[in-house]
Amino acid sequence: MGVLASAGRPVRSVLTVLKTTVYQTYLQLSERGEPLPGDLRWDRLRERHELHERTVEEIHEFIRKESPSTHIRTVRRGELTDKHVHETDLVVSIGGDGTALQTSHAVGGDVPLLGICSDPTPAQEQKRANHAEQDVRRSTGALCAVTRENYQEYLAGVLTGKLRPSERTRIMVTVKPAGAAISEMQRLPWALNDILVAHPSPAAVSRYRMGLWEGREHIRDHGEAATSQERLVRENVRSSGLRVCTATGSTAAMRSAGGLPMPFDTPETPGCNRILQYMVREPIDVQHGVLMRGILDPDRSLRLRWNSLDGAIFVDGSNITYRIRMGDRIWISAAAPSLWLYPREPWYLIGH
Repeated sequence: MGVLASAGRPVRSVLTVLKTTVYQTYLQLSERGEPLPGDLRWDRLRERHELHERTVEEIHEFIRKESPSTHIRTVRRGELTDKHVHETDLVVSIGGDGTALQTSHAVGGDVPLLGICSDPTPAQEQKRANHAEQDVRRSTGALCAVTRENYQEYLAGVLTGKLRPSERTRIMVTVKPAGAAISEMQRLPWALNDILVAHPSPAAVSRYRMGLWEGREHIRDHGEAATSQERLVRENVRSSGLRVCTATGSTAAMRSAGGLPMPFDTPETPGCNRILQYMVREPIDVQHGVLMRGILDPDRSLRLRWNSLDGAIFVDGSNITYRIRMGDRIWISAAAPSLWLYPREPWYLIGH
């Protein structure tokens, strides 16, 4: 289990990353003259937008009040790059899980991330037995430690350094295009939840050769090739794709597909979330496949050779899509730098 160098120190600089609301998105489309759905509830969209904007203002005002010397910068999530994170003590995403995920891709291994859900499902709506009456367009907020309704005490603890974040494993994916040199390899953004390697069409068959390798060496940069790994098993696969997740993402799409939830790091089980889980989706040869599903320990990795004409790697959903072609080779492991994410669990206290 790693240690964040800045843990326990007061926060002097904050970067807030703001979602673009659905109302703003449709308004921009309308201003460009693009067609819109005919049954938009503009009143509801505007109400949710205004709630989000009020939340942002309230959070900024709270930070100024609690820590007057703290410098605040703001960026929209669609404009965020890793340059915005430089010389920042804390990154706060204000939105939902999508905003937290997209923000995580720009955050390195030395800056913590706090997610605040700006539009949580109201308590009275959560109590409804009939799910048809719930508004599923709201974010689940699984990656958000707090919501607009209860952030103040938690954020105060973060600003003073009394609360510390948890270490979350991320997935490293490296692609060597067919015929390319090692120096031309591409490293994809680190995935916090999961990756999906599949044909762009969900109705098409994904063909690939898949191998399980063991050894601490991995391609950590574009110019470093793994040299001391041992291949344990390899097979050709026809399926609807391959999904790999972290412990953080094990309760999302992987669980819906029949995967197992995995625990995070805890004081009782330190380091347990360095493992990854993988699953071949809808394999054609169910009876004889060896690598249909399993666990990747920290010293193991998956290697794929893509054997379909077209393919794609989806990183944490559909916002980041990397197209692949026949003959491309893909390395997948837990070698990415961890993300320091503030959790909901109350035991993450400095000195606990």
